[in-house]
Amino acid sequence: PAPRAGATDPADPAGGAERPDADFTASVQVVGDAVRVSWTLRNTTDGELLVVDGVPRAAGAGIRYDAALAYVSGRGSGVLLSQRAFPWPETDRKAWDQAPRVGVTRLAAGEELTRELSVAEPFVRRHPFGDDLGAGPVALPADPDAVTFCLGVIAPPYPPALGLVEEDEVTTIGHGNAAWDAQAQLCADPVALS
Repeated sequence: PAPRAGATDPADPAGGAERPDADFTASVQVVGDAVRVSWTLRNTTDGELLVVDGVPRAAGAGIRYDAALAYVSGRGSGVLLSQRAFPWPETDRKAWDQAPRVGVTRLAAGEELTRELSVAEPFVRRHPFGDDLGAGPVALPADPDAVTFCLGVIAPPYPPALGLVEEDEVTTIGHGNAAWDAQAQLCADPVALS
């Protein structure tokens, strides 16, 4: 079914963790028909951080978690590119069998991580819970005026409900309220779209 007119992503709920003691810099640039994001995170805490940077993509019969991809969702009249955990959608009209998963990178104290990604325009919505959050199909704003990038970071202790799993040298967590509450979001300033 086609998205309902004006049916965009709901605003994020309250919650989330305090920002850890980490240095975050990000560059968001509109270059031709794409938005390029580069970010660097230095862990200046005394312990490990989980960096939510592995967006899933189909790879043959399986799934790969790709740090060169971003989730693409609506934020007000703009678009949010993100590598982060999402909360459960607030709905009683739809249920998911299990929480979708997202890849994380373990960043040790004193270590630094740099990533680069590019998202083509026109934007295509990419959301871990799909295009219908329970009230019918959701669409991005028709003519977005700005783009923002946010990165999710989780400091220990990790709650068991996070669903932290290591398999074949890939570490993942489940999207959902436990991840949402444990996560701090580090965001770049919005950049205007022409």
